[in-house]
Amino acid sequence: MGKIEGFWIRNFGVLKQIGVGSCFLQFAYVDDDRGFEPFPLGAATLFAGANGSGKSTIFDAFMFLSDTMRYGVEKACLKRGGFDAIYTRGAEGPLSIGINYRVEGESQSCTYAVSILRDKAGKPFVETEILAYREAQVPFPILYVQNGAKSIRYLLQDEHLSTADLNKIEFTDFRHLGLSRIDVHPAYPAVRQLRDLLENWCMSTFSVDIGRGLSKAATARFVNPRGGSLAELVKYMAERYPDSFQGILDGLLPRLPQTSSIRFQRGENEEPALLFGLPVTRQNNEPTVSATRMSDGFLRLLTYMLLMEEPLPAPLVGIEEPENGLDRVACWKFADELARYASEGSRLGMGSQVFVSTHHPGIADALKPQHVWVLELNAEGYAVAHRACDDLILQNLINQGRELSATWFSDFFESKL
Repeated sequence: MGKIEGFWIRNFGVLKQIGVGSCFLQFAYVDDDRGFEPFPLGAATLFAGANGSGKSTIFDAFMFLSDTMRYGVEKACLKRGGFDAIYTRGAEGPLSIGINYRVEGESQSCTYAVSILRDKAGKPFVETEILAYREAQVPFPILYVQNGAKSIRYLLQDEHLSTADLNKIEFTDFRHLGLSRIDVHPAYPAVRQLRDLLENWCMSTFSVDIGRGLSKAATARFVNPRGGSLAELVKYMAERYPDSFQGILDGLLPRLPQTSSIRFQRGENEEPALLFGLPVTRQNNEPTVSATRMSDGFLRLLTYMLLMEEPLPAPLVGIEEPENGLDRVACWKFADELARYASEGSRLGMGSQVFVSTHHPGIADALKPQHVWVLELNAEGYAVAHRACDDLILQNLINQGRELSATWFSDFFESKL
């Protein structure tokens, strides 16, 4: 499975111009002298910052790109109140989103970038779109889309053709992404992998009440904003991977507080159920209980952990403010599991890439400072992003043995803008 090494966003809400990770900014109309960051994004990345600093907007930008891939740019904008509702106030130029992506099984990375403008009627359209491999930081395009004279030109380069022999195909639909319309060329797995990333990335919002109704639930591969639930994910994993699923549960057991055992089984009517063993101090003549008897916070914690262990993982998992609904011990348990995942990956060896936003200082200690990105608002009210390790004072404190959480409530953690 490939992974995102960096991304940039321009003119999307409070994100007037930010770059995260190894940013190759040639296609984003962004003037940024950082070029390639020395640390690409890893298995897990943490976004920290105050309310309104842009953490949720980053997740929404990825969801916007996913909706554009599925439904077209006009519907993706309408779902958010229209183009004006998401476009940065007082900004100029197109709304742009770009991704640096390391393709699985290949030595080089690729860059995918999309720019969106409004036409004379005020409707959004795809102005430019490009997918290019990078050889020694030099782009090698395999897809180039440009709007002009009421049409889009799709140029797909074959591995045996020179740049002068690019194949031009004319389309009149410039409300949809070219990536969703071209055939998957076997020579370019980036097309297939990027489609999978945009169509199947997973956001962790879910309803705890739905999560309790395991026996009545259908199955679903992900927990996501489109109606997935913990119950659906558990049924999917248990039915598709019955042998490995119990192993996953056993591996998660040390991270789950106040639980002596956890197992999946079917009752007399073949109805599935998760059963949790309780320690002696909590049994009260009831050694095991079902999910309907477990707390909301426990079910949330279990969901976050399962998302990082799914046998057929989503390319990207977004977990927004996992501390909500978790007590102090549960937050530490989540941080421990996130730290283990960042260094070791999934217990089955096929984990997702994970983005986490948080307000909790203890969760920040789970990752190394180069994988913690701090978002702040500058004097103009726009978000800026920097790694925690980019602050020399903060890095010196960490080198002296201070934990990142120890600086959380001081001026050292956030820059003075």
